[in-house]
Amino acid sequence: MIQHWTGSNWLLTAGAFILLASYLSWFVNKPAKTVLSYSKLTLMLSVSSYFLALAWWQAGVPIAAGIGRLFFWAVALLHIYQRWVRRPAPQPE
Repeated sequence: MIQHWTGSNWLLTAGAFILLASYLSWFVNKPAKTVLSYSKLTLMLSVSSYFLALAWWQAGVPIAAGIGRLFFWAVALLHIYQRWVRRPAPQPE
């Protein structure tokens, strides 16, 4: 854990904002947005909030971690459903 390093709070904060900014730029430029795209966006927001809680609000770490787990499993199950359960029918050639 890097919490004991001098300036580590600022490193975690910068990392959270860089992660969120890079994902937001990808999300905005994506031509077709689906439910899975929006759920990935909420996952990135929860991961960034976890990093910010880790840096500045230690009491909020379990809350942010729980929300992050919730969104992780929501994205994972939605991806599994869309990829393997509800497959599109093969197109006749």
